[in-house]
Amino acid sequence: SFLCAAGYHQEPPIQAYLRHRLETLLRFTQEKDFNIYTDRSQYPDIPKGFHDKPLVRPELYAGGEEQFPTIYDIYALAHYPAHFQSEETLRKIDAIIEYVLHPNYQAFPVGYGLMRAGKRKYYAIGWSVHLPRYPDAEQKINENLLVQRLVLLSNFRAARKHIWFQENVARLEDYRTDHGTYIFPRSYLQERLSGYWVTGAYMGMEENRRQKIAIELESTFWMLKIKKNAEIL
Repeated sequence: SFLCAAGYHQEPPIQAYLRHRLETLLRFTQEKDFNIYTDRSQYPDIPKGFHDKPLVRPELYAGGEEQFPTIYDIYALAHYPAHFQSEETLRKIDAIIEYVLHPNYQAFPVGYGLMRAGKRKYYAIGWSVHLPRYPDAEQKINENLLVQRLVLLSNFRAARKHIWFQENVARLEDYRTDHGTYIFPRSYLQERLSGYWVTGAYMGMEENRRQKIAIELESTFWMLKIKKNAEIL
């Protein structure tokens, strides 16, 4: 996904992978099947440290490929090459994004749960696409992810129509200054010593972030990026 975002989408292996992943995700998501878990009692070898996590059905990651969307998939789709974007392709992408935006998806545990890799061999899956401030969600997602998730989802027309996107873009307007720039809470624009880009750990851009103008510049940049992607400038 990041090679594609960096502009290497002309490479045949990347193009082939993008097409393959799009079709894989479409087959899974278009039926809107949210029954992804299996009965843990059938697997008594689950280690004690994992007893609080649900077990995803093994057929959904057979051969090491997850059939359900991860946040890395969403980044790949966000940078899907323009010359591939026929109306049919866009409808396929819409179906995948609609699955992620569905209340049943947002009710999944963060990180999906466990996968079984063999006898007494289990891994936490991770990399789900949970959204902070999702309407009526029971689990609370770290609000510091809000800007990162809005920037990402602003690339998709299915997301831009959703109440989650519209309400939270409007919420960011509360941070508009009198002269048309934006100053978000610093927690929305983290720049950490370690972490993952896909979880909003590296949202900073200014060299000296101790100055107030740094947060104003960064906030304005991200807000304009959201608006440009959503064509609401």
